[in-house]
Amino acid sequence: MTSTLTSPRSHKTYDLGFRLKSQIKNNYILMKHKAFILLLLVTLSLIVCSCRKNFNLQSELNQIAQDNVVTQKEFLDLQTAATKEKKYERFKNREELYNYINKFFTKKKLVVEVWNPTRITTAKFNINVFFENSFSMDGYISQADLKSSIYDMLVNLKQLTSSINLNYINSSIIKASSSDIKLFSSGLTPQLFKKMGGKRWNSDIAEVLENVLSQTDQNNASILISDFVFSPPKKINAVSYLKLQEVAIKDKFQDKLNKQNLALAIFQMKANFQGDYYDHNSKTIKLAGVDRPYYIWFIGTEEQVRQAVDKQIVSTNDPHFLNSVVISSTKTPFPIQYKVINKGKVGNYKFKKSDEISDATADNGNFGFGLAVNFAKRLKGVKYFSEQKIYQPNNTDYSINVRSLNLVELSSPSYSGYTH
Repeated sequence: MTSTLTSPRSHKTYDLGFRLKSQIKNNYILMKHKAFILLLLVTLSLIVCSCRKNFNLQSELNQIAQDNVVTQKEFLDLQTAATKEKKYERFKNREELYNYINKFFTKKKLVVEVWNPTRITTAKFNINVFFENSFSMDGYISQADLKSSIYDMLVNLKQLTSSINLNYINSSIIKASSSDIKLFSSGLTPQLFKKMGGKRWNSDIAEVLENVLSQTDQNNASILISDFVFSPPKKINAVSYLKLQEVAIKDKFQDKLNKQNLALAIFQMKANFQGDYYDHNSKTIKLAGVDRPYYIWFIGTEEQVRQAVDKQIVSTNDPHFLNSVVISSTKTPFPIQYKVINKGKVGNYKFKKSDEISDATADNGNFGFGLAVNFAKRLKGVKYFSEQKIYQPNNTDYSINVRSLNLVELSSPSYSGYTH
């Protein structure tokens, strides 16, 4: 019995030894795993610390601007890398980073085109259309000229908004029974005007404008269509009445301008007229098939009017279009953004800044340089500035050639933000 291997004592001794070996082996494996994980974490930490420590915004700018352009991808990648650093957290605002980059290059006297992250967001707005239906307008609507021009204008308005409210106006505002623009244009008849009611005999234009302005604000532009014939009441001197109307109109606009800035585009049109015309003594004169002027006033914010002009809501190709003028209440006009470019270069010069050159020399007595210009915010619209005839140098030794940028140029980062 004493030689039995399975005795309690010998069994316990063997079991303890096995467990100790197993535990040591497991602990060794666990330690190896922990050491590996620790080494991996330390390595990653060193990599991250190394990257952050070595990142320098100005060095990065010098590197990516070697081709004189900071593209959209380069800008966004730079922003992502920079904002990992606490000292660059403010550049989470893209506009602030954009301004910093431009100042950096200007200080170093480098001409670099930087992708501009800012985008002009155009607020949505409604357009209220008012057709003045006094007796003096009856002679226009008996013919097709005015109706076709108004219909064309209403179609063009869809480029600006999907919310077009149609109205008639005399002594009060009368909402049209239908929102169909074709029906509104073709349905302009004396019979309808009579049915609509209102005070049609005397045209108090100041009162009409007051009602239109009351419907005009930041979210609502207005269009007034009228011949703007001032019809004084009987036995009222026409000259005195016109003076009173002038002061009254000035007063109505001044009250509105105290509340908000306004801009106004006036389009002079012509249309065939057949009907009764009333002279300054309210005497009726029969006119048959003659062209007479009428006007379309677009009243709104500067941005709304700029869009209306730029989109040509009243087409200059309309055979009935005569003239136009744009008026703004802004005291400080928009500065014109421009920069010097190599296109159009004759002779030699050095870039001092993006908008300055130095050390200019002529080539066989001739010298020239190109400018990229941004006319996007001008009230007259970008198409107006493509007309060569409006540029007249005072000195005949100079010449100016202007054109709008083509599609390839508009898609290039070098011309980002420019129109001509």
